[in-house]
Amino acid sequence: MRQRGSGAYLLCGTCNNWAGRELVPEYIEWAQPVLSQFTSLSGAALLSAIDTTQAGSWLSARWLNRRPGAFARQDLAMCLTACDGALSADLLAVCRRAIRTPGSSDVTALPRLSLQLYAGPSVRMGKPQGSAHIVDGRFVTTVATEVAAPPFAFTLTLSGEPPAGSVDITHWVGQPLEHVAPKIQLLTNLGFGHAPWFGDFRTTAAISTESGEGDPPAFGERLCVIGGGDFTVVQVQERPNPSEVTFILPGVVEFEQAAPRPPEPDDFAGRTWM
Repeated sequence: MRQRGSGAYLLCGTCNNWAGRELVPEYIEWAQPVLSQFTSLSGAALLSAIDTTQAGSWLSARWLNRRPGAFARQDLAMCLTACDGALSADLLAVCRRAIRTPGSSDVTALPRLSLQLYAGPSVRMGKPQGSAHIVDGRFVTTVATEVAAPPFAFTLTLSGEPPAGSVDITHWVGQPLEHVAPKIQLLTNLGFGHAPWFGDFRTTAAISTESGEGDPPAFGERLCVIGGGDFTVVQVQERPNPSEVTFILPGVVEFEQAAPRPPEPDDFAGRTWM
């Protein structure tokens, strides 16, 4: 895998070379094993099956001995590049300083940076978009930019609420660049990119149903991986525990049985382990 860039730029030549040397290799270490699973025959089959469910599914992934600070700095840099001058000079300066600070830093002034696993098929990125949603009975207007390309979707939320089911990784930007976390586990909603709008991660089944086209053939409400070291054994459940949908990275994780008491979805959404 070679760094070729998107054609836009955020940093000066010296800083861009620094990012290519210090941040991009770490990003590849996170992305490559997940993308390999997504594109394997069994992985692609499971993603296609999930796309036929209205509710979608949750996937859990775990990495060992990775640098979350370097990973998140690269994610933030990509989102800022996608903004292409849409941010204020003051906010852009705060974000650039956070990226270039090698040690710990205060991230309270940063916009919220969130992540979720993303199956595509489209690649979405660009200047901030506005949207309106009903969240817990409240009318919420959100302005955010997005960089979504399998296997990840990153959202930089300037105002409003980040996507439901995503993981807030803003605090990772403030971690020392060289800090190595022995184990990181993420549980996120699996997003799809069938629509052109940022933050719209609905499955084909959900879009079809909400547009009045009727229900396509579906395996069930959600899918559950119940064994093996790959997407090999899949069980359909009508009301599964979100933790039962487990994404396995070969050689890194062991299969975990579901909790005996099905917890509420809010117990899992956006949780991280480090």
